[in-house]
Amino acid sequence: MSVTTGSKDHTVKNEFRVVNKSSSFTPDINVYTYLIDTTSGDVTVNLPLSSPALLLKSKIWNFKKKVKANKIILSANEIDGQTSIDIKKQYTNLTVQFNDEKYIIL
Repeated sequence: MSVTTGSKDHTVKNEFRVVNKSSSFTPDINVYTYLIDTTSGDVTVNLPLSSPALLLKSKIWNFKKKVKANKIILSANEIDGQTSIDIKKQYTNLTVQFNDEKYIIL
C-alpha cells in the first residue's frame, strides 16, 4: 500500500500478515502468523537457516494449530536445544524468534 503525505510517497509494509496452511512448508519472511490446519495429516514447518538474502536476524514467526487431528512439527537446526518441536493440542500457538544462530521459543 502506498500513502501520499504532502509531496512524499511512503510505502507501508504489512509485517503482520496472517496466512492459512494445510501442508508442509518453509515460512515466508513477509508473514508473521500461520494458522495451520492439520486435518489431512501432520504438517512440517521447515524453519530456514540464516542467510543474508533472507534477512532472518530477529525474525519472529507465530504458528497456531486450528484443528484437533494430527500435529504440527517445527523443524530447524536448533529450537531451544532441540531439532524439532511438536504442537499437538488444538488452538495451541507457538512463537519462535531467530537470533542469527538458532531459534528460541518466546
